[in-house]
Amino acid sequence: VAIIDAGQQRFITSVRVGRLPFAITVAPDGKRVYVTNVGMFEYKPIPGADRSRARETGLPFPAFGFPSPESAKGVRRETALGPVEVPGLGDPNVSESNSVCVINVEDPAKPRVETFIRTGLPFGQGTSGGSSPSGVLATGDRVYVSNAHNDTITVIDAKTNKVIQDIPIRIPGLENLRGVLPLDLAYYPAKSWLLVAEAGINAIGVIDTQQMRVVGHLPAGWFPTRVRVRGNTVYVTNAKGHGTGPNADEHSPARDSFQGAMRRGTISIYPIPEAGEISGLTAHVMEMNGFVPVKEPQASLPKGIRHVVLIVKENRTFDEVLGDVAKASNGVVRGAPALARIGRHGWVQPELGSLRSRLALEDVNVTPNHHAITERWAFSDNFYADSEVSVDGHHWLVGSYPNAWTESTLMAAYAGQKDFRMPTTAPGRLNFPGSHSSLHPEEQLEAGAIWHHLERHNISFRNYGEGFELAGADAGEGLKPTGARFVTNVPMPDPLYRNTSRDYPQFNMNIPDQFRASQFISEVRNKYLPGGEPFPQFVFIHLPNDHMARVRPRDGYPAASSYVADNDYALGRILEFLSNTPWWREMAVFITEDDAQGGVDHIDSHRTVLLIASPWAKKNYVSRVNTSFPGLLKTVFRLLNMPPLNLFDAAATDLADCFTDKPDPTPYELQP
Repeated sequence: VAIIDAGQQRFITSVRVGRLPFAITVAPDGKRVYVTNVGMFEYKPIPGADRSRARETGLPFPAFGFPSPESAKGVRRETALGPVEVPGLGDPNVSESNSVCVINVEDPAKPRVETFIRTGLPFGQGTSGGSSPSGVLATGDRVYVSNAHNDTITVIDAKTNKVIQDIPIRIPGLENLRGVLPLDLAYYPAKSWLLVAEAGINAIGVIDTQQMRVVGHLPAGWFPTRVRVRGNTVYVTNAKGHGTGPNADEHSPARDSFQGAMRRGTISIYPIPEAGEISGLTAHVMEMNGFVPVKEPQASLPKGIRHVVLIVKENRTFDEVLGDVAKASNGVVRGAPALARIGRHGWVQPELGSLRSRLALEDVNVTPNHHAITERWAFSDNFYADSEVSVDGHHWLVGSYPNAWTESTLMAAYAGQKDFRMPTTAPGRLNFPGSHSSLHPEEQLEAGAIWHHLERHNISFRNYGEGFELAGADAGEGLKPTGARFVTNVPMPDPLYRNTSRDYPQFNMNIPDQFRASQFISEVRNKYLPGGEPFPQFVFIHLPNDHMARVRPRDGYPAASSYVADNDYALGRILEFLSNTPWWREMAVFITEDDAQGGVDHIDSHRTVLLIASPWAKKNYVSRVNTSFPGLLKTVFRLLNMPPLNLFDAAATDLADCFTDKPDPTPYELQP
């Protein structure tokens, strides 16, 4: 924490606090400062690691999973230059992690740390992650801390620095699930109310501090992050505002395809409601979030599906890929043919400033396999990415809704205001994820991610390419098979670490998707066919090259859309292979993107691709059900007979309408 003389505009001093300090407040008397620490570990470089020589000095795979004995104590691993002793992470529940640091500033020139107060659930005691204390507020005799992962408010005695109690924020009927994501706090003294910015449910919670209970919830905008009270007026900042809307019309292409640049926040301003109004406002919040139970029973899903495959691609909107699909068997598709630049009748334009690529083509069939899948099986024209970019997209897709630390760091990184630097002497600095999309320990929620959920319910799974694009990873050229070298001791979630292929690449645009398809097919043949291990019940495949990158004619990419063609053909190869395996009759394959930031769409810039290939999928059927990533996960969980993971998939609308009870197991034929 830095102390600055604002009057003289000069730096006075600083004091070291805990791991990843995030929120700060000053006591009313000005004598103490309270800082929350959302971090869990102080990360260290791999011994001898040099980012300029990552191939030789880095590890080809993360050093360990967390939690594990290796992550606690350290382990010996091999680099190209020989073995190294990777330092362990230690205890996740030390005082500097997931805590409040109390700093005495009676003499601002000589601040001193009085104590650390851990808040929320300790790691491992009913939780798969840290508490992530994301907001703090000091009143005269109390300090309140919002534990974002636990959906609780910790109340601390300001005189003794002792925890008095935790106030749970629970949704009626869904008490065992998390996702309220409480962040900032404000105090309304006239009624002794604590107001809580509930980013996960787009609301402001109202807590009676006399009775220590939740009174109700007030509507807010999308992802409220800050709340303040002045007099009888409430001010709320909503980081995502009203969303982005479309970024093109039906007949003209792009305005701006980057979600982060399009996003605008809003400020809600309204008077403090009377006590009698809160029940009605709370009912509105519950209804808008889908938390009100419906009377109709859930639509059934085929009982014959025992294997689910999820294929995640990168960055495309519905219109740019499937906007030229005019009709399905059940009616008109809401597409814009003029926007389908990588569709069946796409076009290739010369790359600006490129002397090598003067290629200009029209009526190019860039995605024949995507279109063949829509003609054969089910797809959606009303499916949306919850994400702006890849970082939050991959979190949503593994059931880990992005917390405040994730959201704030990714926006800073994409805006060019932060980057990863090494070597550095700054403690804890090694865990800035930048644009790295995978789940770090600071982001592991109370219920964990899909990997923890699968393991809890004894569902076998195998992962290809997801979850090890971690902070500090180098993804340069010549790094097959994993596509990266790791120069820090940042870990993977342990269930994922133990069930991830070491022969399949993570996100690295230097590696063709044909290599990924070949590696996947080879491992399945060797590991599961014939008579090998049982084929997993869930398979995750990251197939990222439709992200596009700079043209590389010598590598076979004369145009940006060449990467999409690579991706389309690899997708077709994987599907053809799977449809000729013994498990195909019991399989459903879901295909989607991690976000929609790379293209344009006339309905909404978040609308993206969702395809379902399965003997049990309806034929040439377009789903018009409005849903998004949590709805996709809800469908997966229901097919595998699993309960909800969090509030988001519990309340989501699933994709049951895409399935039939009359299977057709005819194999898929690869389109050239």
